[in-house]
Amino acid sequence: MRSNGIKHSLVAPYHPRSNGQTERFVQTFKQYFKAEGTQNIKQNLARFLFSYRTTQTTTTGHTPAELFLIRRPKTRLDLLKPDLGRKIETKQRNQKVAHDTHPKDRKFQLNDKVLVQNYR
Repeated sequence: MRSNGIKHSLVAPYHPRSNGQTERFVQTFKQYFKAEGTQNIKQNLARFLFSYRTTQTTTTGHTPAELFLIRRPKTRLDLLKPDLGRKIETKQRNQKVAHDTHPKDRKFQLNDKVLVQNYR
């Protein structure tokens, strides 16, 4: 256990206050199922786990899914909210295409007069 970084801690059996985080999860889980009902347990379980895993925790400031997957999973809210990064990338790509369609070929001969701006 020591070589794998596992810290063994003993808790009293049947003493729920020993593991507060687990007890809080169970309490949240029970409250959700009381509110949703038990018509479609698999679908309700999937909804609960998805919402639980995509909600930020106060301890880390990230979602459990984000910490596990190293990216933010898409939610229904992402469909409503436009992706700003993708919008900017598309506009920049369109600007480049428009710029590249009319390139100005400049050809100079030796001893041609050119205008130069000195920025010093």
